Amino acid sequence: LGRFGWCEWDPIGRRMWWSPGMYELLGVPARKGPLSRTALVELAEPESRPLLTEALRRAAHGGQATVDINLRRGGEELIRLRAFAAGDGPRPEDTDPRGTVRLLVQDISEQLQLDVQLRRTQAQASAQRVRLAAEHELTRALMDLVYPARSFDHSSGPLRVVGQHFATDRTAPLRGDFCDAQLLPNGDLMLVVGDMFGSGLTAASAVARLMPPVVALGIAGLAPEAILSVLNTELHRLPDPPLASMALARVDHETKVATWAQAGHLPPILVRGRTATATALKPPEGPALGLLPDAVFSSRSAQLEPGDTLVFYTDGVLDRRARDPLKNLSNKLGRGVRVGEPESALTVPTPARTDEACLVALSYSDD
Repeated sequence: LGRFGWCEWDPIGRRMWWSPGMYELLGVPARKGPLSRTALVELAEPESRPLLTEALRRAAHGGQATVDINLRRGGEELIRLRAFAAGDGPRPEDTDPRGTVRLLVQDISEQLQLDVQLRRTQAQASAQRVRLAAEHELTRALMDLVYPARSFDHSSGPLRVVGQHFATDRTAPLRGDFCDAQLLPNGDLMLVVGDMFGSGLTAASAVARLMPPVVALGIAGLAPEAILSVLNTELHRLPDPPLASMALARVDHETKVATWAQAGHLPPILVRGRTATATALKPPEGPALGLLPDAVFSSRSAQLEPGDTLVFYTDGVLDRRARDPLKNLSNKLGRGVRVGEPESALTVPTPARTDEACLVALSYSDD
């Protein structure tokens, strides 16, 4: 309840009694004895004096009143008090119309501060909900711009690439997984898959910043590792560069050689059609984008054979409960991918998706 004190004032006998708590609460030395009613009112701040005066007047005539007043304890510390005044009213034999007044006061300064803090917290929470709702809508708008379609299917002769962006419920925070593939003017296929380190608007805006240059740089003839270097430099133009993992591949439509570079991303899995075996390929060197301003990226190549399928993905398709999630995924792809049907990789069983995921599969048909 906080600190409190009380006093009684007898207007007939002109006597006033204060409890020890009253002296302590008001900062009045006990040796001075109880203050008069007028002196008591004078302790209150000017704006509170009329309130306290009226409360005491009503109590003196048998009524009661509760008022909140400001007072400087000992003439220095400003405190907030709740004062409850009540009176007995005059006795029949008394000629004075006033009766005994009792005054109970309680220090509510801390309670008032808590109330103010609670209201401030509630206001901040309300503003945060509005901000998050607006951010959610903007995030979805950005991702709809980046992903006008959630899947793609491109071919170049016997080469075919399909991909799928598996989105969570639209009410869930967007994690920033992304993938795409393009048929280049010379007939080569370029594909990209990646994952932003973050979520929501930050991730969506970073994806929107990274994706457009990839195709343009690919058309310009830059190698995958050179494109990653350009993207990394672009991110470091920002004061606080976001981080992203990415795998970027280019498949020569004539030689059927797949050349890829990675930036802190998971390695691709090659499913050999003739043996139905799936192996995670050794990744080239390269840290996550945005991590080091002078990062160096390298590339690796794999010769595709008729019936092969090359799969790129984000970590959302991994079963983290497995002892070796990467080996587990490789085994699933080895059993589930059908020769010449890259879309079969998209139906490989995965754990319940509580996260986003992307999967891109490129096949070399033996027809």
